[in-house]
Amino acid sequence: MKKYAFKLEPLLFKRQTEEEQARQKLAKENLRLKELENELSSAFEAYKAYRFQLDHDSIAPGDLHLYRNYVTELQRRLEVIKEQLRDQHRAVKAARENVLKMHKKMRVVEILKEKDIERYMKAVKREETLQLDEFTLLRHGRKPTR
Repeated sequence: MKKYAFKLEPLLFKRQTEEEQARQKLAKENLRLKELENELSSAFEAYKAYRFQLDHDSIAPGDLHLYRNYVTELQRRLEVIKEQLRDQHRAVKAARENVLKMHKKMRVVEILKEKDIERYMKAVKREETLQLDEFTLLRHGRKPTR
């Protein structure tokens, strides 16, 4: 019998490649999410430290306006980072859904391959059985009855 070859092997390879690319994109999105979380944390720590300094140090009346402007800028920066975090969470969710979609597509082809291998193995076994039956009949001098 001829060697086994899966007809849809190129499609399986393509689907595996697409899934791997989707996984890489998810990893990249997760990395960006961690970076934004770290940036938010450091910005919040800077804000807290500055507010603590304002509350415990005496400030000249002329500098009060500058300090308030700086605190306002820190608050604005925190809000911008929070918005970026929300957007990044959406991007991570979309990338995760894409990975699942690609995995399902690849799994369909893998199942087809498994079934095709089972059919091939049954055909091989059937052919081997027929050959063994024929050898047995020839050895014992009987004529095959087909």
